[in-house]
Amino acid sequence: MHISFRPAAGASDCHFIHDLIMREVPNGHFDAQLLSPGANAGLMLNIQKMVVEQRRFESQELQVPAHITMVDVDGETAGFGITTDLQIEEVRLNELWLAGVATRHRRCGAMTSLVGFYCAQLDLQGIRMVARLLPASQGMRAVLASHGFEAMETLPSGHAFFVRNARTDQRR
Repeated sequence: MHISFRPAAGASDCHFIHDLIMREVPNGHFDAQLLSPGANAGLMLNIQKMVVEQRRFESQELQVPAHITMVDVDGETAGFGITTDLQIEEVRLNELWLAGVATRHRRCGAMTSLVGFYCAQLDLQGIRMVARLLPASQGMRAVLASHGFEAMETLPSGHAFFVRNARTDQRR
């Protein structure tokens, strides 16, 4: 099995990402608010914006740099990751904003490989990574933990926040 990564490009990747997210909303892996027609349409616009401009809307007025990485397994599109570059005062962070793998490609290492790919890139730049998970995302919790993410806080809603400091010593 060969897992590879590439930037998102074109309408087929936009539709793959959107469709995968919408299929997983009922399973609790993505926010249920996406089921509203306005949020659903906004999600697609945001995905398209990220593919074309490498930016996404954080709010109606704020845009932030964002990047989509597609995951291919044996040449077939299998998943995606969306990261956002954030600057909070003097601290640079990279947020794993959304990520997913199609059902038929789960448990083959696609998401583990994607998170490892991100961590290796950010380690070289000395940038920490953060992630926020919904309660249903137990599999992703295990993937994050295997890459050194630590749980920082869990809100009453069940959203859990994780952080991983950059590892500047690449011998680990």
